[in-house]
Amino acid sequence: MSLFVDGFELGDVPPWDASFGTPTRVNAPVNSGLWSLETNANGEALSKSFALQTTLYVRWFFRVATLPAAGEELVLGGIYGNTAASPICRLYLRNDAGTQVLRLRRTYPADLGLDFNSAILADTWYCVEIRFVKNINGAYEVWLEEFQVIVEDPVDTSAAFDADTFYVGQLASNYAVINYSDDVEVNTGRITCVLAGPGVGGGTHYMIAMNKILLGG
Repeated sequence: MSLFVDGFELGDVPPWDASFGTPTRVNAPVNSGLWSLETNANGEALSKSFALQTTLYVRWFFRVATLPAAGEELVLGGIYGNTAASPICRLYLRNDAGTQVLRLRRTYPADLGLDFNSAILADTWYCVEIRFVKNINGAYEVWLEEFQVIVEDPVDTSAAFDADTFYVGQLASNYAVINYSDDVEVNTGRITCVLAGPGVGGGTHYMIAMNKILLGG
């Protein structure tokens, strides 16, 4: 069941619930349609709250103007609980000693980064989807351009809060970067990178054959 869909065609904040910093709607670059979201400072983000969920999928498209250098990182989005106050998992783009890494940092059952050595390029749109399941046999999963690149399943996430909020933009960063977000969806089932509606196909996506990280599978 779809809980929320937005391609930033309706304005900077609506239909989002909260805005942090000055995230801005721009007409270039876009993944689809006429608009996307630009964030260019640490902490700039939008958030959307929804009814409590124990199984959640979030999908969006991201693009960065500048890749992080060694030791630098950017938080692109995250699933939160406890009325948006407590992170459940967050997606990072970081540089580990010269390697571009996509990191899912999960909080339950303990703080841990699940890494995938990616071939992310600057100025390129990418589709990413995260799955979270709260259960004694719970799960975290990440798809990049429809490739399953991170999976931790099963893992005991029963102590986690129910998911109630999604953040997107530049939740945190330790370097100067402009990044873009587009075509966000929050759902209780798998979403995929397929878009429906006018303006679809405005972005270029790279289907990258990559090594997967398999934990607990």
